[in-house]
Amino acid sequence: MRIDAAGTFALVTVVSGKTSQSSGKYIFTSKTLTLTDTKGTRIAGTVTINSQSQFTFLPTGATTPLTFKKAG
Repeated sequence: MRIDAAGTFALVTVVSGKTSQSSGKYIFTSKTLTLTDTKGTRIAGTVTINSQSQFTFLPTGATTPLTFKKAG
């Protein structure tokens, strides 16, 4: 996932070998991240900062968080 200061994101996912991409706008308030893609699909969840280069995102209703690490 790439997020920028302008409030936009780009996300690439791979599920069962199939790659898909989405992009749109995000809002981060308190510990909640909400992603809304260009088609209007919205995903919200809780963010936990683990270090300067890593955070986890637990989508609402999910039981397993996704871990993101800073590239480079």
